[in-house]
Amino acid sequence: MTKHMIVENVSIVPDYSDEYLKSVEDDEPDQWITVSVKVGDTQIYGNAGGVRGFAWAFIDNLLDSIESVNDGERKVIEFEYGPTWLIIEPYNSDSVNIARCTVPQGREDPEKRLDIDSSQLVYKQVWINEVLHVAKEFYAKTTQHNPDLANKTIMEDLNKRIKQKNT
Repeated sequence: MTKHMIVENVSIVPDYSDEYLKSVEDDEPDQWITVSVKVGDTQIYGNAGGVRGFAWAFIDNLLDSIESVNDGERKVIEFEYGPTWLIIEPYNSDSVNIARCTVPQGREDPEKRLDIDSSQLVYKQVWINEVLHVAKEFYAKTTQHNPDLANKTIMEDLNKRIKQKNT
């Protein structure tokens, strides 16, 4: 259920656990990571520890969401091979709806989402700023933890995308 008040804060928090950082040490930045997403006071993901997905792929999809937001299109990010999705969808010219979706038919049709599928409106620029912040943080944290990753193609590409989106 969408709350119609548009909020001005969003928090996307990957859990850089010891397990995840061990995979970074082993040159594997795209391993399972737990993520929480909070928009205003609405916990989209985060109760009971968040949702799990592949770290690099999640960040890559978040960066894709910037283009979707700017183009007025829906972006669907899959977690855990599809039992749950994060939906970023247009609301009006200044804002987007951020939603959790737990049924396949709700990915494209908000009316088919379950009552437990929380959602919240946020200003587009607030979403974009948080995505860029999280992507920069991910790149910095992984390459600081394992400097060799900075020379891996997927991390070089990620860094280029961050810089392109930041302009």
